[in-house]
Amino acid sequence: MVQENERDVREWMVEWKVGPEQLLLISGALDHLFQALNGLAVDTERMRQNRTLTDGLILAEAAMMRLAPRIGRQEAHEHMRTVTRRSA
Repeated sequence: MVQENERDVREWMVEWKVGPEQLLLISGALDHLFQALNGLAVDTERMRQNRTLTDGLILAEAAMMRLAPRIGRQEAHEHMRTVTRRSA
């Protein structure tokens, strides 16, 4: 079995090209994320008001995602749609 330190040099050339490009892309993504989150303020009272606008139905998606592993995603979606329409 060929050891890792004896591998073909052609693979290293790809890594040398792709590695720095990946770091630049990650750096750019982090910069955009920082700009988007900089100054973000959480207004918990407004979040509470928004949640009560639908009488908690906004949480139906989270319930669906918890149900999906047990009965399947499509069936969970159909079930939650039926339940939320009935509730509304």
